[in-house]
Amino acid sequence: MCDDQDNVARLIEELTAGKSVKLVAKGSSMRGRIEPGQVVTISPVIPTEVRVGDILLVRWRKASYIAHFVKEIRQDCFLISNTWGKVNGWVKTSDILGIVTDVSDH
Repeated sequence: MCDDQDNVARLIEELTAGKSVKLVAKGSSMRGRIEPGQVVTISPVIPTEVRVGDILLVRWRKASYIAHFVKEIRQDCFLISNTWGKVNGWVKTSDILGIVTDVSDH
C-alpha cells in the first residue's frame, strides 16, 4: 500500500502522534473494498478495540506495509488476509500502525 520510505516514516510519526493520515492506495490485493488510486484514511487505533473484519495498516515482515482485513484475533496476534481470500499470516500488536476509517475516490 505504501512503498516510499520517507512517506512511510512521516505517516508513522503522525499516527504515533494521534493524527489521522491519508494516502493513495496502490496494489490490487484489497480490490472490492479499496481500489488502486482511492484515498484511504488511516487513523490511530487501540489494539484491544480491533475487531474481525477491520482493515488495518500493518508492518509486514519488517520490510513493507500493507492494509488488510483482520480475519482472526488471538490475544495480541492478528491474522490478516486480503479480499481475494489469501491469508497472509499473523502480525503482533506492535506491527499495527492504524485502522482504515475511510475510503474515497478523491
